[in-house]
Amino acid sequence: MPAPLKHPARVGSPGSNPASEVGLLYIPPATCFIPTSVNIYTGNNSIPVPAWTSAGAGARNANVSGLITGNFLIGHRQQVTANDNYTHILLLDPSIEIRDAYTGIGQALGSAPDAIEVLSEGVTAVKAGWRFVVMSGIADIPGLGRRKVVFLDQRNVYPTSTMAKDTFTDANTTELTSHIPDTGATAGWSFATGDITIDNQGRAQIKPGSAADARAIINIGQTWFNTGSCDVTVQPEPAAAGVFIRGDTGNNGWDYRLSTSKLRIVRVVAGVDTIIGEQNVSFSTGTKHTLTFSVTTGDNTHSVSVDAGTVLSVGPQSFNSTKKAHGIVMKYDAGGAVYGGPVDNFQIQ
Repeated sequence: MPAPLKHPARVGSPGSNPASEVGLLYIPPATCFIPTSVNIYTGNNSIPVPAWTSAGAGARNANVSGLITGNFLIGHRQQVTANDNYTHILLLDPSIEIRDAYTGIGQALGSAPDAIEVLSEGVTAVKAGWRFVVMSGIADIPGLGRRKVVFLDQRNVYPTSTMAKDTFTDANTTELTSHIPDTGATAGWSFATGDITIDNQGRAQIKPGSAADARAIINIGQTWFNTGSCDVTVQPEPAAAGVFIRGDTGNNGWDYRLSTSKLRIVRVVAGVDTIIGEQNVSFSTGTKHTLTFSVTTGDNTHSVSVDAGTVLSVGPQSFNSTKKAHGIVMKYDAGGAVYGGPVDNFQIQ
């Protein structure tokens, strides 16, 4: 007759991890958790989180108390599957609803795990620590009792209001359409015209040898934004570069261009330029300058400045006012065989 089943003998020593001794191999001891509060959003596995407008607004469950791993080595990468990646563990009341990425045993992962906004990290309207749910479940935690255990994967800590950001960090000659933005729409970049690659300094440039203008866009899902910025390495006119606002793949939209001598706002219709406003500037060839720009939600006034100084505004302008894609532009000077740009550090908030 077989021996009856029984629990294995307790092993360990003083100071060992009590969680691991009861089979919770990846749960640290209670002393490794710190109090926190979180906002829980229905996410789409990308930043910006669709429902976010300000801290707590749009959350499915706001200001939820819990515990999160603090003095615990984050960055665990379990080698069962690449989809098991997580960086933090959050403990909540078992009644709190959490939607994770799993759709069932043996099924493909879901695409809409919850987004968790951790409020104990000095969150403001311009900074938050976003983490996405990897998996969740209920367990009895030694020293804490029954909790909902939520495994989280930390994402880049950009401002919560960031709709798109790209520092163009990638291998030399990478096609922009094959490059993953730092944050922004899941679909990434598409070309309105021309071809753009990344250079050996991590900047976006017209593809060498293509000898053509280039525009690229990323859909942020919003026609408006508070502010945007982009670094431009300037060249002599007409080899200008800058940003492409409210654009589409039909090569229609608004260019904010900078060269060594001109700051311009240009309406582009089927690739044909009309200069709506311009300001004289004086820069040395090859120097880098920062464009800061915005479009108001009320009267569609376009504004752009250079290095927080020279300001150029035009309005109201209704053309393409419902378009939700914004991006970058670089103009090629065929007469002088000069490529506009490159550009770097594109961001929209």
